[in-house]
Amino acid sequence: MAKVIPKMIAKLMQMPIHYAAKCLATFPKQVTNVLAYGASKTNKAYCSTKRRKDSFKAIGKCGNKLKPLADKCMRQFIDNLQGIENYQDAKMKIPISC
Repeated sequence: MAKVIPKMIAKLMQMPIHYAAKCLATFPKQVTNVLAYGASKTNKAYCSTKRRKDSFKAIGKCGNKLKPLADKCMRQFIDNLQGIENYQDAKMKIPISC
């Protein structure tokens, strides 16, 4: 069972990447891939041992309360990144994103 869960998580992590590849334009696809990569690395970092996994799950109760705010923040962040794509001064795109 312990080895099945990481495989399930890896499979779930591929779903947004496959969706992006089939359904999204270039820039939203890139944003999706960056976010999926970050989620994958976070999963590996926090869930690599049972002790870390248990600690991470314990934080979930508190984190779930903040989910609506985090969702709103992430939507605004992605909207802002997509807006930068149309910014006229190409030299300023990266500094603005930071």
